[in-house]
This record gives sequence, C-alpha cells and structure tokens, in this order.
Amino acid sequence: MDAKPLISIITPLYNQAPYIQQTILSVINQTYENWEWIILDDGSTDDTGEIIKKNSDTRIKYFFQEHSGIKNLTKTFNKALSLTNGSLVATLDGDDYWTEDKLETQIKAFNDPASVLCYSEARLVNKNNKKISYIGIPADFSIASNNPAGSALKELLVNRRCFIVNSTVIYRKDNLLKIGGFTEAKGIAQDYPTWIKLSLEGHFTPVYKCLGYYRKHPSSLTQNVDAEAWFEDETNFLQQFISENSKRL
Repeated sequence: MDAKPLISIITPLYNQAPYIQQTILSVINQTYENWEWIILDDGSTDDTGEIIKKNSDTRIKYFFQEHSGIKNLTKTFNKALSLTNGSLVATLDGDDYWTEDKLETQIKAFNDPASVLCYSEARLVNKNNKKISYIGIPADFSIASNNPAGSALKELLVNRRCFIVNSTVIYRKDNLLKIGGFTEAKGIAQDYPTWIKLSLEGHFTPVYKCLGYYRKHPSSLTQNVDAEAWFEDETNFLQQFISENSKRL
C-alpha cells in the first residue's frame, strides 16, 4: 500500500443544514490530508447545499441529484462510490462528525493486506452534542477482528447485533467492489448487509478509542422507520445470505 494513499470519503445526505458545518469542519481539520470528499445531496430542500458550497476546500466535491429517498439509499451510496478515486473509502453521515486524528489513526490498519475494513469505538450524541451513550468494541477479539474470516457473523448474523458504526468505517475499495459495492437489501440500510458480506472476505481491524460521533435526533433516518417491517426485511436478507453462502459458513 502507498505510504499516503488517497482516502475517498463519501456522504450521501438530505436536509442536514443544522449539522453539516460541524461535519465539514471535522473533515477539513483532519491531520491526514490526502483525501477527497464526495458529497451526494439527495435533493435537499433546506440550506444544506449552500452551506457546503461556502467551503472553498477543493478536496470537497459536491453533487446534487433529484430526491430518491431512503428506499434508494444504497443506490445513492453506490452512485457516490462510483465517483471515488481513492484506494480506501470512508463513510460519513451528514449529521455525524470525527475526531481530528480519525483518518491518520485508521490508515495504519491497511498495512495488513488481510484487513478489508477498519472501524472504531463511537459516542452516541444528541442534536446538541450531548453524550447519550458509548458504543464499544465486542469483548471477544475473534468477533471484533473477524479473525478467522466469518467470526463476526457470531454477532452480526446469530445475535443480529450491529456493533459497527457507519461513520467510523474505512473500507478497502477493492474488497468493496469485489462484493458488488454496498449491498442492497430491501428495507435495510446499506451498512449492515455490506458488513455481513465483507465478513467472508477478510479481517476487520478494530480501533479501541472513539474516533467518531454518531448523532441521533428526531429527523434521523433511523428514528423514522417501521420497526416491524425492518425486522421482516432483515430476516429475509439473512435467510437469503445463509442460503447463498451455506458452503462458506
């Protein structure tokens, strides 16, 4: 791996005017400077676009599309992925933010060719940045590191516990493309099914410190879903995954 590889940050977003400037500052202030940021605006109707365009950093690349909504979120992620140039891909939601050493800390994980993604601990905060809770790393290291490959499925698949926070993850792009990009599954956000599929491709590298802040507020996508329908769609995806990968599991 190059000593200073380009990291492509991708952020699909919609109506994040109250929070996007804090997100922007957390990226611009990164101690690791070789990054590009693909922001794909899904038809925002507030001041999100205007706030982004006021920032003159040429590494920020802003794109706008007609609103396609949460049901097409994975397609939007894959469209953003298609615009990237880096060998590594970081995901950042438009209302979340990072510590300034986030990229510099995680880049070291990819010196290990077996590592397909790196993630960290995270703080869950509210709309005013007040801490709600802390999301740590699983105590079982084989699960936390997905070593041997597939070990993380003990939590992701068997216990159905999603222990990775989207805005803390950096992917090796080649591995992400190998599984077809972000995994589309009816009624489920792109992150959980993608991690399940990637768990069969290599190891995960956990970082035992908080590098990301995950914000929950009344307009969060995760606050406005039909829990019963979500559970049913998740069950259908897991059954299909098991059926398609029975020989590898």
